[in-house]
Amino acid sequence: MENRLKALEDRVEKVEKKITNIEKEMAKSTTEISVIFKMLNEIEADTKTITSDLQELKLKPAKRWDSIVGTIITVVVSTIIGYFLAKGGF
Repeated sequence: MENRLKALEDRVEKVEKKITNIEKEMAKSTTEISVIFKMLNEIEADTKTITSDLQELKLKPAKRWDSIVGTIITVVVSTIIGYFLAKGGF
């Protein structure tokens, strides 16, 4: 009977050690998961910034084109007005 009790005590001790190790691993895993979530949030913020920058870059050629067209219209209208003023028209 005493041998059986000793064997059970040994088994309980082994199980308690395993539980302690599992708890330590879970704590470690929880910390690692927290770090991963933080990194994911940073990546998300960076992605939003990159997307915004990309949208700006896409709009630049259109803005340049609008500026060029505006300049051309101004030059043509100024030339026509200058021509008529030089001729004494209007």
